[in-house]
Amino acid sequence: RQKVLCLYDTLCELSLYDGKAVPQAAMELAREARFSRHPISAQKVRWLENQTKEKREKIMKALPWRRKLSLLWKGL
Repeated sequence: RQKVLCLYDTLCELSLYDGKAVPQAAMELAREARFSRHPISAQKVRWLENQTKEKREKIMKALPWRRKLSLLWKGL
């Protein structure tokens, strides 16, 4: 559950760089991780990892070097 919440937080931070909203499914998954007592499936966690990775790669390709540096400085 903690991993899902961390990935969602990273996805939200990354959305500040590209101006696009976080996918609704990611929000629902984060809510499920936060408030449900049931474990999150590995497939859902992998999906969120892939979403975060893809968004980060797209942003790194599009940003100028100064913004990339700030992104790396934050640890994203």
